[in-house]
Amino acid sequence: MITERIKHIFCFIDFLHSNIENFNRQKALLDEIADLKRKYNDLDPKTNFEHKFEREEIAKKGNKLINIFHQKCKNTINEKINELEITDLNKIGNNHFYNIGELIILVETQKYDKEDAQLIIEAKKKYISIFENLQLSLDNFLPYDLVKDFNETLFDCFKPFLSLDDKMNIEKSKKIQVNRHKVTIESLDIAGIQNAINKLKSVELENLPESQIYEHSKRVFSKSTKEGIERIPFGKQIGMKTNDEYSQIPEAKNREEAVERFKKYDAQKRFEYLKGIFSQKYGNNINVKIIEDELKPIYEFIEEANKLSTIDAFENKDTSDYLEYLRLANSYYENANLPYYGYHTYFNYGQKNNSLLTYAKYFLYKEWLEEKREIYTKKNTQTIGYFSTPHDFNIDDDWDTRKKKCEMHNQSIYRRYEKNLKNGDEQLSDLVSKMLMATEKPLQACEYDLLERQFNQIKSICSIALNSKVDKGCVIEGVGSSLIENKFNELQEFHKKSIVDIDIHLKTLEGLKKRDLDINYNSKQTEQLKTKAQILSESLYEHGFFELEKLKQLSEKSQKILIQLISENKLPYIVAMLDYLDYFTYLEKNHFTNKSKLYKEVAKWFKCAKDGRTIKGNIYSLLKNSNENKLRYTAFKHKEKVIRDYEELK
Repeated sequence: MITERIKHIFCFIDFLHSNIENFNRQKALLDEIADLKRKYNDLDPKTNFEHKFEREEIAKKGNKLINIFHQKCKNTINEKINELEITDLNKIGNNHFYNIGELIILVETQKYDKEDAQLIIEAKKKYISIFENLQLSLDNFLPYDLVKDFNETLFDCFKPFLSLDDKMNIEKSKKIQVNRHKVTIESLDIAGIQNAINKLKSVELENLPESQIYEHSKRVFSKSTKEGIERIPFGKQIGMKTNDEYSQIPEAKNREEAVERFKKYDAQKRFEYLKGIFSQKYGNNINVKIIEDELKPIYEFIEEANKLSTIDAFENKDTSDYLEYLRLANSYYENANLPYYGYHTYFNYGQKNNSLLTYAKYFLYKEWLEEKREIYTKKNTQTIGYFSTPHDFNIDDDWDTRKKKCEMHNQSIYRRYEKNLKNGDEQLSDLVSKMLMATEKPLQACEYDLLERQFNQIKSICSIALNSKVDKGCVIEGVGSSLIENKFNELQEFHKKSIVDIDIHLKTLEGLKKRDLDINYNSKQTEQLKTKAQILSESLYEHGFFELEKLKQLSEKSQKILIQLISENKLPYIVAMLDYLDYFTYLEKNHFTNKSKLYKEVAKWFKCAKDGRTIKGNIYSLLKNSNENKLRYTAFKHKEKVIRDYEELK
């Protein structure tokens, strides 16, 4: 049956489908951003200092365009992702579809009815339409992992509902999608561009499934050349340009590469799905019985398969799962005499993907279950702990008294473990709640340090507790200790999980602390800048600054920004700006009897040489035929910049 969470995935597909036209309209904007990035990268400040300023201008324009792109569609997409709980956008490098495992289970186990099938078919039609009609790569709109799941995992989920035409259309569209002009939306400063490159080329492999690690090891990133575009599938049709970046997994060239990719990538992915289904079904409540029940139908299948003939299997005329198992078990595809024409025709890819499913389930999944069974068998047969008796136990007591004492003794041990589990959980939850409060209200550094110590204390307690042995209590006829052992094992699992969770919490805590320290620092800096600007504004007001004609042409807000701009810059810039505003001429006519007094007063405002020499030198450097020392007084270098800054405020 289709759950609400699966419906959320279908709603997201519907959202993407209904926005195809809007997404396609962004092509010109994304092309403009890409063009700015190319211009940015072509500049090299190390060889020409002017390139630094040109880059700053390009970055400013680029960031404005990126903001427009976010406003037009990226923000709406992210809001929809959060609304439908599609993934956690904050987990960079791990933005996979949430709950897609439920859809995989539904399709794999065929637990859908006719009504469910109709919903799946409707979603499938929109899914295909997205591939066919979207003129831009999905990478422009969705995180890397979400795009990957959309292209691969959802395709696998819809596969039983796809016609041959559907598959051909999707495969054709996928090839075009892979090579479509792609712009990663990052800011156009150096850090932003580096981040974009890293996202494309250096995907973090830590904690990734083995299939993804293998994929990253094989994926090749390239820049298109004029000659190469002819060879890239659909390169010309999609308007690929020289130096456009694209990536692909090269075709397996021979039998050996095909077998390796089959086992380490395609079948491995299927196996990882099966592991995911297992985890969703049983969670942490795994025991030997559960594992044996999972293995039973696998063993029965293998037993039936082994009754058939390998001769029939090697004729490869029947694609039944039993004969496919015999082919895989007896290295049929490793046969050097078997002709190899291409990866997708080499294995048996029927409607059920026989080769993949068979190898994933009856080889990889079986081996994984057997390893788990061995671990849990050892765990259950280990002699852990010790037996104990009540302190007032007396062998001379009558049977009922001895039994009652043992029962009470065992109950007290059970309650002790139960209380330890409850207290530990409450203490950890309390610390996590305190930490989460910091997301709403910043904490002091000492409060973060206290939380860090408390987390480490609990982690230390859990580490010590893991080495403890269970007190099995008193075991006599009619009085067992299985409840005690179960509660102790539950407590030990809590200790293991808590150690892992605390490491994650400590990293989160470190990030929050750094964030708040940065906020406090920036807040103090802003306060200092405001104070400096306010002081300057008062001095300027007293001396008629706001009576200047150029000031009257600015709004009140722009006047404040101008004061802020003057207060934040260095003296050469300040002198150039005041001169452009005709302020020195105004001061000389209305406030000072001679230039010497003017220079000294202005020097006070900007805390430079009291004799006013620095002010004078920078003013004179602005004159065309000045003999002033222009290596020391550099206001003349800022003449064009102050004009641009002023014009932007109008």
